[in-house]
Amino acid sequence: MNKLLKRVFLSFMIISLTMEFMFLFYGTTQTYAADDIRFDPSGSIEFSTTSTKASTSIRYKTVGFTIARNARCTLTNCAPQQGGPFGVVRITQYREVDNGDKTVTTYFRVPVDKVNDALEAAGLEKITNGGQIWLSSIFHVINGSRPDTDFVTLQSIKNAESWADPSKFRQYYDIPVTVHAYFPVTKIYRTSEGAEMYSAKVESSLDDYDKNWPVGKPVDTVRLDKTYSFQGENYKLVKSYVQSKRKLNEQNFVQTGDPERNLKLSERNFTNYL
Repeated sequence: MNKLLKRVFLSFMIISLTMEFMFLFYGTTQTYAADDIRFDPSGSIEFSTTSTKASTSIRYKTVGFTIARNARCTLTNCAPQQGGPFGVVRITQYREVDNGDKTVTTYFRVPVDKVNDALEAAGLEKITNGGQIWLSSIFHVINGSRPDTDFVTLQSIKNAESWADPSKFRQYYDIPVTVHAYFPVTKIYRTSEGAEMYSAKVESSLDDYDKNWPVGKPVDTVRLDKTYSFQGENYKLVKSYVQSKRKLNEQNFVQTGDPERNLKLSERNFTNYL
């Protein structure tokens, strides 16, 4: 007796900017605002900085970064939150090591969800692997009971106190960073009722990046089964789409119909994106 052939949505999803992606940043020049800054495989930003131990003198500290897609400094000032879209990330200290030489190394982290929000706010949803972004520090001044105030522009932090050398703050603005981002792509089959039948990673040939795909670059043709058997029933492909795991309510590049008449339904070509 023939089994019923049921309609099914077979889809594949770009899983990006979550706990499963690798986003690596490499500074193209010296990274002044932090001794080491990177994106770890979980998607969070982590960096460390080494400084002299705290004293009673007036000091400043980095509490976050402004992320922009272009440089924002002029000859007289740096205003990273002017001149176009930008994102803001706040840092959280999670470790401090006494180096035994009157210096300490402090380690900071930016949670993955905050990184994602900042990149999108900065208009970087179409960033390409090897592209460049710009980081600028956000400061607080430590001086007794002085309230915490964000100093975002270069001129504001230079004028915040009578610093011995206010010109040194320029190095903390417009830090160019080259983006090397690699996102996993997963193929998922679901029934029209939403039940998941099958899930598998679509692997690239890049062994160094867990076989993930570089952002902004084409993904090799993803081929979907035109029919699929699941729990004793046969299903037919009627819809496919590309979806970011960050935005599960959105379906992009939708194809529908009969896979025998619409080849794009079962053979998907697209560029990896945030």
